[in-house]
Amino acid sequence: MTDEVYGAPPRGWFIADVAGASMLPTLRAGDLLVVRARRDPMAYRRGQLALVHFDARPGRVMVKRVQEARPGGLWVAGDNPSASDASEKFGLAHPLGKVAARLWPRPKLCRSGRPGANRG
Repeated sequence: MTDEVYGAPPRGWFIADVAGASMLPTLRAGDLLVVRARRDPMAYRRGQLALVHFDARPGRVMVKRVQEARPGGLWVAGDNPSASDASEKFGLAHPLGKVAARLWPRPKLCRSGRPGANRG
Protein backbone atom coordinates (compact mmCIF):
# COMPACT_ATOMS: atom_id res chain seq x y z
CA MET A 1 0.00 0.00 0.00
CA THR A 2 1.11 3.58 -0.04
CA ASP A 3 4.31 3.59 2.00
CA GLU A 4 4.15 7.00 3.64
CA VAL A 5 1.44 9.12 5.22
CA TYR A 6 1.94 12.87 4.93
CA GLY A 7 -0.15 15.40 6.84
CA ALA A 8 -3.74 14.83 7.91
CA PRO A 9 -5.61 11.60 7.18
CA PRO A 10 -7.66 11.61 3.98
CA ARG A 11 -11.29 12.71 3.99
CA GLY A 12 -14.18 11.78 1.71
CA TRP A 13 -13.26 9.55 -1.23
CA PHE A 14 -9.68 9.01 -2.39
CA ILE A 15 -7.48 6.74 -4.53
CA ALA A 16 -4.84 4.43 -3.06
CA ASP A 17 -2.29 2.29 -4.87
CA VAL A 18 -1.25 -1.24 -3.90
CA ALA A 19 2.37 -2.24 -3.37
CA GLY A 20 3.57 -5.65 -2.25
CA ALA A 21 2.14 -9.15 -2.20
CA SER A 22 0.31 -9.34 1.16
CA MET A 23 -3.16 -9.27 -0.44
CA LEU A 24 -2.59 -11.76 -3.28
CA PRO A 25 -4.62 -13.13 -5.00
CA THR A 26 -7.28 -10.46 -4.28
CA LEU A 27 -5.07 -7.43 -4.96
CA ARG A 28 -1.78 -7.08 -6.82
CA ALA A 29 0.98 -4.49 -6.83
CA GLY A 30 -0.08 -1.65 -9.12
CA ASP A 31 -3.82 -1.99 -8.50
CA LEU A 32 -5.59 1.32 -7.86
CA LEU A 33 -8.32 1.32 -5.21
CA VAL A 34 -11.24 3.66 -4.56
CA VAL A 35 -11.43 4.21 -0.81
CA ARG A 36 -14.01 5.97 1.36
CA ALA A 37 -12.49 7.58 4.45
CA ARG A 38 -13.94 5.96 7.57
CA ARG A 39 -12.09 6.05 10.90
CA ASP A 40 -14.70 4.45 13.20
CA PRO A 41 -13.69 0.79 13.67
CA MET A 42 -17.26 -0.21 14.52
CA ALA A 43 -18.34 0.78 10.97
CA TYR A 44 -16.48 -2.25 9.54
CA ARG A 45 -17.64 -5.85 9.05
CA ARG A 46 -15.65 -9.05 8.93
CA GLY A 47 -14.33 -9.67 5.43
CA GLN A 48 -14.24 -6.05 4.26
CA LEU A 49 -11.04 -4.60 2.84
CA ALA A 50 -9.70 -1.68 4.86
CA LEU A 51 -6.90 0.83 4.56
CA VAL A 52 -5.21 0.79 7.98
CA HIS A 53 -2.16 1.85 9.95
CA PHE A 54 -0.52 0.41 13.06
CA ASP A 55 1.05 2.30 15.97
CA ALA A 56 4.04 -0.07 15.66
CA ARG A 57 4.56 1.01 12.01
CA PRO A 58 4.31 4.82 12.05
CA GLY A 59 4.03 6.39 8.61
CA ARG A 60 3.02 3.12 6.89
CA VAL A 61 -0.44 2.52 5.45
CA MET A 62 -1.59 -0.96 4.42
CA VAL A 63 -4.64 -2.61 2.92
CA LYS A 64 -5.85 -5.64 4.90
CA ARG A 65 -8.96 -7.78 5.36
CA VAL A 66 -11.00 -7.16 8.52
CA GLN A 67 -11.21 -10.18 10.81
CA GLU A 68 -12.92 -8.41 13.71
CA ALA A 69 -14.03 -4.88 14.60
CA ARG A 70 -13.41 -3.80 18.19
CA PRO A 71 -14.04 -0.44 19.88
CA GLY A 72 -10.26 0.22 19.95
CA GLY A 73 -9.50 -0.75 16.35
CA LEU A 74 -9.59 -3.55 13.81
CA TRP A 75 -8.06 -7.03 13.94
CA VAL A 76 -6.88 -7.53 10.35
CA ALA A 77 -4.95 -10.01 8.19
CA GLY A 78 -3.55 -10.20 4.70
CA ASP A 79 -4.97 -12.64 2.15
CA ASN A 80 -1.46 -14.02 1.54
CA PRO A 81 -0.22 -15.19 4.98
CA SER A 82 3.28 -15.99 3.71
CA ALA A 83 3.82 -12.34 2.68
CA SER A 84 1.77 -10.44 5.25
CA ASP A 85 2.42 -8.85 8.62
CA ALA A 86 -0.75 -7.63 10.28
CA SER A 87 -2.57 -7.82 13.63
CA GLU A 88 -0.94 -11.08 14.66
CA LYS A 89 2.35 -9.15 14.75
CA PHE A 90 1.33 -5.51 15.38
CA GLY A 91 -1.97 -5.75 17.29
CA LEU A 92 -5.03 -3.65 16.56
CA ALA A 93 -5.02 -1.53 13.41
CA HIS A 94 -6.45 1.96 13.12
CA PRO A 95 -8.80 2.26 10.12
CA LEU A 96 -8.41 5.03 7.58
CA GLY A 97 -10.94 3.91 4.98
CA LYS A 98 -13.06 1.19 3.42
CA VAL A 99 -12.04 -0.12 0.02
CA ALA A 100 -15.06 0.36 -2.24
CA ALA A 101 -13.65 -0.78 -5.58
CA ARG A 102 -10.59 -1.74 -7.53
CA LEU A 103 -10.35 0.94 -10.20
CA TRP A 104 -7.45 -0.34 -12.29
CA PRO A 105 -6.35 -2.55 -14.02
CA ARG A 106 -9.28 -4.96 -13.50
CA PRO A 107 -12.23 -2.86 -12.25
CA LYS A 108 -14.35 -4.59 -9.61
CA LEU A 109 -16.74 -3.41 -6.88
CA CYS A 110 -16.01 -4.59 -3.34
CA ARG A 111 -19.52 -5.06 -1.99
CA SER A 112 -19.40 -8.24 0.06
CA GLY A 113 -18.22 -8.66 3.60
CA ARG A 114 -17.55 -12.36 3.07
CA PRO A 115 -13.87 -13.36 2.90
CA GLY A 116 -12.86 -14.34 -0.61
CA ALA A 117 -16.07 -13.05 -2.22
CA ASN A 118 -14.27 -10.29 -4.12
CA ARG A 119 -11.27 -12.21 -5.42
CA GLY A 120 -10.25 -12.04 -9.01
